[in-house]
Amino acid sequence: MKRFIPAICLLFSISLGAQLKVGERPSQIHPNSVLELESSDKALVLPRLTTAQMNAISPLTGAVVYNRDEEALYYFVADSWYRVSGAASRDLRFINNNDGTFTIVYGDGSTFQSQDLTGPAGPAGEKGEPGDPATDDQQITDFSLDGNILTLTLENGGTQTVDLSGYVSTDNQDLTGAT
Repeated sequence: MKRFIPAICLLFSISLGAQLKVGERPSQIHPNSVLELESSDKALVLPRLTTAQMNAISPLTGAVVYNRDEEALYYFVADSWYRVSGAASRDLRFINNNDGTFTIVYGDGSTFQSQDLTGPAGPAGEKGEPGDPATDDQQITDFSLDGNILTLTLENGGTQTVDLSGYVSTDNQDLTGAT
């Protein structure tokens, strides 16, 4: 019994870890890998199952198989198989439904429709073609402040208004502009 207790203590104090490398340079394995495959002329072959075989097993989440019937790679999450690759998965079409949603049409004919992605409307902008920024070199000849509206009078006689409502009740504002 005296020999048994130190052996038990020693057993529980040892930290166990396992790593496996298959292929070239098996003694050189990355410290963060559990399984490492290395080869310059061979491939990893996953389990090759038919659709019936694939649906008959009870895999763990994360299982990966090659479906021979569909010639596609599948992975398993929770209670469903999800297609990763294959000829049909490469053919995608995106359709703008013009109502804030879009539809993805997969190569096999199945579809996915997004939820409404329309956000709140931003402030209305000027009508017409956008101008080239920073090319109007007019001087400001006058300005006035009426409530929260700053009106700038330009040298060509035109005016530009700036709504300062967003800065009401804020302190320590530094306003800068191009010279």
